[in-house]
Amino acid sequence: MNRITSISLFIGLTSLVIGIVLLFCEPAQNLLRSSASLIKITALGPHFFSRLNVLAGEAIFRGILIILLGWLLLSRWQIIQKYFKNKKRAVWIAMALLAVICAPVILFGHSTIIAGERYWWLADDPMISMRYAHNLTQGHGLVWNPGERVEGYTTLLWTLFMALPHLLPIPLAKTSLFILLANGAITIAVLPLLRRLMQLLKVSDLTFGAVLISFVLSKNILAWSISGFETSLFMLLLVALVWRIIAESQKKQVTLITYLLIGLLPMVRSDGLLPAGLLYLFSFLLQSDRKKVVLFSAISLLLPIGHILFRLGYYGDWLPNTAYLKALNWPGRYTAGIGYTLGFLWHYGLLLLFAISGAIRSREKPIRLILIGCGIYALYIAYAGGDAFGNYRFLVPILPFLFILGFHGIDAVTRNPMKRYFLAILCFVTLPLSPMSYKDIVVPYPFDVGNIRIGLLIKKNTPKECKVADCWGGSAFYFSERYGVDVLGKMDRQVARRPAFPGANMPGHNRFDYDYSLGVHKPDLIVANFKLPVTEEEMRQHARGDWAFVGQLYLNPVFQRHYLPFPVNVPTLRTIFICDCSPLLAGRNSWQNLEDE
Repeated sequence: MNRITSISLFIGLTSLVIGIVLLFCEPAQNLLRSSASLIKITALGPHFFSRLNVLAGEAIFRGILIILLGWLLLSRWQIIQKYFKNKKRAVWIAMALLAVICAPVILFGHSTIIAGERYWWLADDPMISMRYAHNLTQGHGLVWNPGERVEGYTTLLWTLFMALPHLLPIPLAKTSLFILLANGAITIAVLPLLRRLMQLLKVSDLTFGAVLISFVLSKNILAWSISGFETSLFMLLLVALVWRIIAESQKKQVTLITYLLIGLLPMVRSDGLLPAGLLYLFSFLLQSDRKKVVLFSAISLLLPIGHILFRLGYYGDWLPNTAYLKALNWPGRYTAGIGYTLGFLWHYGLLLLFAISGAIRSREKPIRLILIGCGIYALYIAYAGGDAFGNYRFLVPILPFLFILGFHGIDAVTRNPMKRYFLAILCFVTLPLSPMSYKDIVVPYPFDVGNIRIGLLIKKNTPKECKVADCWGGSAFYFSERYGVDVLGKMDRQVARRPAFPGANMPGHNRFDYDYSLGVHKPDLIVANFKLPVTEEEMRQHARGDWAFVGQLYLNPVFQRHYLPFPVNVPTLRTIFICDCSPLLAGRNSWQNLEDE
C-alpha cells in the first residue's frame, strides 16, 4: 500500500470514528456542548446541536466513501483514466444514471393516490406559476386571481411553458407530471453541453470524469431538477451560452442567435439581467470583432426591454411583486443574504480553493473570466438576500462551472497522477451528495400531500365564489380553483410593500398584515399553518423569528374573534377555519371527506 492510499484510509477512518463517537457517545456530546458554552458560542449553538446527528451521519458516510474510493481508485487510476477517454460514452452513461436517479423521485416522491386517483405536484412556489398558466389557458389572462393583475411569479418563459400541458387533454391531477419530466430532461441535457465546454477548455480526463460524477450525484442539482422550478433551464442556458461564446471566439465568429439567447435569460428568471450582463462582457473581452458584439448585444436587449414594458403595461409595476416582497426594504436582507452565500461557500469551500488556485496559475483567459463571473454573481445573491429554501437554488446554476474550475485547478497543483486522484476524491466527498438524502425525497413530503388534500376538500365543499386565505400560495389554490388571499404577499401588492416583521429574516415569509388580509378581504376560509389543538403558549413561541407569521395569526384579534372558534369538522394537516360572517358557517359540521361519496 503506497503512502497516498494510506493517507486516504487514515482520513476516512478518522471521519468514520468521529461520526460514530458523535452519534453514539453521550459523554462526547456533553463535552462538545460544554466546550461551546465555555467559549460562549451562543448564536450558532442551538442550531448546530439540533443537527448534531445529521452531521455525525454525514461524517460516517464521507468516511466510508473516502475509504472505498481510496482503496478502489487510487491503485487503479490508470484504468479509470482510460475509461474516461471515450467521452461520448461516459456522457451517455452519466445521462442514463441521472435519469435512473430522477425517475423514482418524479414517479413516487411527487405523487400520491387521493380518492382513487393519482395526483402529481411540484414544489409549492412553482404551483403558483401553474395557477397563472392555468388561468391563462382558461382565458383569464396571466393572473393568479381572475380580474387581478399582480405579478406573483418571476419566471415568465417558464410560466408560459407551464401553459402547454393545460392546453392538452391532461387533467389537473397529471399536469405537474408533464413539467416534472421536462424538468428532469432539461437537467440531463446539461451533460452533453458540459462535455463540449470541457473539450474547449482542454481539461484532463480526471477533471472530465470528476465533473460528470459530481453533477450526477449532486444533492443540490437533484433538488432543483425534480421540483418544477426554472433552475434547470437557467443552468442549461448558462452552460450553453458560455460554451457558444468560447467556441465562437476561437473561430472568430459572432452570431446573433447567441446574443438573443442571452437576452432570454431575464425572461427565464427576472434577476437574470446580471448574468446576462456578465455574459455580454465575457463575449466582449474574448471576441476580436467587438463592434459586432456591441451591435448584437444591443439588439438582444430588446427582449428584456420588451418584457419590462409588458410588465409595466400589464401589471403596472417596474419589478415583479415578489421583488418588492423579498429583495427590497427589509433590514435583515444583507444578514440573510450573506448567511445564505457563506453556507454555499462552506459546502463547496475546498473545491473553490482549487478553482481559485487553478485560475491564478492558468494562462487561459476564459478560465479566469468564468471564475470572476461566478464570484460577482455570488456577491449579488448575497446582496439580494438569498433564499428561503435550502439547496442553494439561486447558486445551483453556477455549480457546473465550479465543478470544472475546481477539478481543473487540481491539475495545476500537482503533476503526480496519484496525488491528483487523491485530491479529487477529497473534493468529491466534501460535496453535498444526493445519496445522503435520497431516501427522504423518494417519498412524498407530507405538507405537499396535505396541501393537495386541502385544495381538493375546499373545491368539494365550497361554491366557486368562496374566498380562501392561506400562507401557502401554490397547490391548495391550484387544486381548489377558488379566489385566493395570499397572506404572505407574493400575490398582494399591499402586503409585499409593508415593513418586514421585526426579527424575521426569511425572504418571502417576513411580511404579513392579518388585520388587512382578514379584516379587509374577509375571506370565507383561512387555512392556518398549524393544526388544532394548540396552546396559546405554543403560539406565542411561534410568534417571533422567521416563523412569526404562524403564531401571529393565532394571536391576531380578528382571527381569534371571527375564525378561531369555527374550525371545519374534517381532519386536515393544517386546520381550516370558517369566518363567522360567511354563509358557509352553517355547513361547518357537514363537510365531506374526499373519500366520501
